[in-house]
Amino acid sequence: MPNFLRKILDFLLAIVLLKWIVNLIQAAISIFIPSTPFSYQTLFLLSLFSYFMSQLADGIIRKLLLSLVGIFLILGVYWATTANKELWIYRDQKSKPKKDGLPLSPWITGAILCAYLFVTLPMLLLDRIPELGGKAALVAWPIISVIIAAAPYFMKLEKDELRAKAPSPRMRQNLVILFGFNILVSCWFQFYFLIQNWLTQYPSLLADNFTQSAFVINVAPTQLRQTRGVAILEAMELPLKEQLDGKLWSEVEKLLLPEERDKWLTTVAEEAKTKLSPVKEDRLWTVKSNASSRDSGYNLELQAIWQGPHSQPETSYPEQKSCQITPVYPQTVATTSVKCEPVKGKAEDQDPIIF
Repeated sequence: MPNFLRKILDFLLAIVLLKWIVNLIQAAISIFIPSTPFSYQTLFLLSLFSYFMSQLADGIIRKLLLSLVGIFLILGVYWATTANKELWIYRDQKSKPKKDGLPLSPWITGAILCAYLFVTLPMLLLDRIPELGGKAALVAWPIISVIIAAAPYFMKLEKDELRAKAPSPRMRQNLVILFGFNILVSCWFQFYFLIQNWLTQYPSLLADNFTQSAFVINVAPTQLRQTRGVAILEAMELPLKEQLDGKLWSEVEKLLLPEERDKWLTTVAEEAKTKLSPVKEDRLWTVKSNASSRDSGYNLELQAIWQGPHSQPETSYPEQKSCQITPVYPQTVATTSVKCEPVKGKAEDQDPIIF
């Protein structure tokens, strides 16, 4: 292709691109330039104005202006999304009778309003984001949204005055269904956070059997999970060795007597729970022990017994760990050596240790 034709083609492409950019800028500006003072664009401009003014202020004035940013933005979004008929579902003006449809604006506005009420506003007032702000916003979102959606059906404009009214019988049925559905969604959100909190505070639930559950599904059934009892027994190994290693054999034999053993093993178990991330489940685990003679030493059996709920109590077995305590004779006086085996898991062939 000759150079002059290439230049002409590039010039024409530049003109088309420039025209497209100008049209895009004009469309963007038209969104914020109100055709009349009473429009949603005015609310957007007030929101921007409040934000820029807040950057020039400080203290309570700045917080007040930032609060107005959210208020104007929420009102503007509700007005703009409601006016946009493309954001309506099941709308058909040609059918008989006409179908007004359902606007999506209440749920869009409700999401922004919940974020403002439970995250932004507390951050402005308390200078920190609430720990449960995001969860509260998600749970409240369906309920606040359906209230916004239902509000116009309880109001009417009469002689330039806003008056209360009762919805039509047909609309009452729709509102009952709409309220029921959104309350159900809100309950499911809350139930999700409740289950997650249970799994955090009671991690052994993940090792339980959910095959008979009506609402909990194990998405990774092949992944083996250990109970909290296994972690407690493993964490007890080091303080147990510190308690007995290197001591005189006669002292160790006294410590292995039932009354003395219960005292210091309880302390060791509490130390192990403290070293792990403390959770509410810890109080439902009890560590029991039994010492028996073995060759020239003793075999210390540790069992972590679960005292909480279980899906199949008849097949619930304690977690078990064995430690061999033997005398060491290189010195003139026998001292002690402790060697613990890994946790064996369920002690199915042994009864729980009971005192």
